[in-house]
Amino acid sequence: MKTIDPNSPVPLYYQLKEMIIYGINTGKWTVGDLIPSENQLSKLYSVSRNTAQKALEELVHDGILTRKQGVGTFVAAPKIEQALSGFYSFSEAMQARGYKHTVKVIGLGVVGAKKKQADALGIKEGAPVIELIRLRFVDDVPFVKETSYIPQNMAEGLEKYDFEKNSLYKTLLTTYQIYVVKARETFEPVLINSQESELLNVEEGSPAILLHRIAYSSNDVPVEFCKSIIPGSKCRFYTELR
Repeated sequence: MKTIDPNSPVPLYYQLKEMIIYGINTGKWTVGDLIPSENQLSKLYSVSRNTAQKALEELVHDGILTRKQGVGTFVAAPKIEQALSGFYSFSEAMQARGYKHTVKVIGLGVVGAKKKQADALGIKEGAPVIELIRLRFVDDVPFVKETSYIPQNMAEGLEKYDFEKNSLYKTLLTTYQIYVVKARETFEPVLINSQESELLNVEEGSPAILLHRIAYSSNDVPVEFCKSIIPGSKCRFYTELR
């Protein structure tokens, strides 16, 4: 069993970090488990509270732990990597990796398109669009809040479908003969707000990725504008340069 050596040249906070990682790797703590508080760690491992605080802060920064304000520090789920080299379906990408993927619909109806949505979809501001707000889960952990807008004149009655059981793109294809073949995505760093914090079970003000996607049909017509919020602790995007 590993122990902290006060005579080692390795800083105590780093030794404590390694102890916590060792505990996670050996099953002492698993994904979602509450890690002892700073005060508890200082007593358990005979280190100062400041040492425990620094160890936890670095593990949160590294994405190994996650904090929920007022509750505590928990073992985070491993980051999921997604390549940016081609068009992908989120649900299919997760299933291909062996993850359990589920969806909770938190909003579905017809609204008037705002300027940003209208510009992306090539329609007039105020034109009716179907707004679909989903919370996606990976292995039962809330992973991304996703809001899609589809022009109503392309998919009349789309709001009547159950998108906790049905894929949006498959429904567009089988019911409306709209085949989504490509997308343009942009990314920018943002901070989690209070509503997103509650939905995604991460600390308010923590870093996240804001992803905007415009999806196109086979005849190059924009059919969906999507806004996604992904906590930085849960996903990593990459690309290969050749």
